[in-house]
Amino acid sequence: MFDTVILIDILVVVCGYLSGSVPWSFLIGKSHGVDLRQHGSGNLGATNVRRVLGFRWGLTCFLLDFAKGLVPVLLALAVGRDRGTGGEFLVVLTAAAAVCGHVWPFAMGFKGGKGVATTIGVVLALAPVPILVAAVTWFVVFKTSRIVSLASLIAAAVLPISGLVLRFAGNGGPSSVRLGLLVVLGSLIIVRHRSNIGRLIRGEEYQFKQTASTSEAEATSEDVSAEASLPVDEKE
Repeated sequence: MFDTVILIDILVVVCGYLSGSVPWSFLIGKSHGVDLRQHGSGNLGATNVRRVLGFRWGLTCFLLDFAKGLVPVLLALAVGRDRGTGGEFLVVLTAAAAVCGHVWPFAMGFKGGKGVATTIGVVLALAPVPILVAAVTWFVVFKTSRIVSLASLIAAAVLPISGLVLRFAGNGGPSSVRLGLLVVLGSLIIVRHRSNIGRLIRGEEYQFKQTASTSEAEATSEDVSAEASLPVDEKE
């Protein structure tokens, strides 16, 4: 029985990685005849899909990336139910595997996105209050700055902080294991945005326009053509 439990746990964690590694942004781009690695920011993520293909496809990609984090964690919660600490570790490992799959997908040569949407999916299932606080923070920063990376960076920092506050305020915050996951995932998102941090410091980061219109779509197409010639390290 012990060996069977371990085998099932391993399969659940592997399923988490495989779910996270599905490159939805790449597949959506290819369905439009576009390799997102060569357009926009060059990043395989929902923000770049929005930038290159428009709001509708960006939202579609976000929801798919969100789901590939949420679904395996819900599976792990079901499998690890009533198993105490062992179940907690299974859930956290599965969550981490899903995000790692998005960031380092084997099918894309281990070069993926920055993990924001998938992190939202896994954390919503494990620590809903901290992720809601982070989401509100993201929205406020984005509405003020129109810069997705800045909003993501600040929200990534707020995520573990809000978990810590809830934990030590005695208001039913996340467990120590889940809190550790929040710290790791928040840190990973910040590290994955290191090139964006450089552009923010230089005042060169991409800013979304206030409204999506035909003229904006045309301008985005021109941006895509211009940026396709940039070196990868400048685009990411």
